[in-house]
Amino acid sequence: DQEQEEEQEQEQEQEQEQKQEQEKEQEQELEQEQEQEQEHEQEEEQEQEQEQEQEQEQYQDLEQEREQEQDLEQELLQEQDQEQEREKDQEWEQEQDQEQEREQEQERDQEQEQEQEQEQEQEQEQQEDQDQEQEQGQEQAQEQEQKQEQEQEQEQEQ
Repeated sequence: DQEQEEEQEQEQEQEQEQKQEQEKEQEQELEQEQEQEQEHEQEEEQEQEQEQEQEQEQYQDLEQEREQEQDLEQELLQEQDQEQEREKDQEWEQEQDQEQEREQEQERDQEQEQEQEQEQEQEQEQQEDQDQEQEQGQEQAQEQEQKQEQEQEQEQEQ
């Protein structure tokens, strides 16, 4: 009887030990699973971070490109403005040149007119002098004729 009891007790103890061991193993397995899950989560987090970083980089790249494009556009606009200014300046200079040429032509025309008028005046004066000389010559001739006639009359009278 006693032996039986002892055996039973031993068996029970063994069973208990076995149970405890099983529980321990289960706990260990659970712990392992948890660890694996944690690792998995960490990996996922890392992946997400990487993705975010990549997205940010892409966004930054895009921003840079946009800025460069804007800079280029501004440069182009500036160049166009400068070109327009240059053209305006050139036009203005041309107009000034043309205006000067017109004024010079007018001056030349006026000088020519003045010269012609002076020439005409000189010609008129010369003509008048010639007319006067002719008249004087005629008068002298008439006077001489008269003198001759008088002389002839006197001779006849004598």
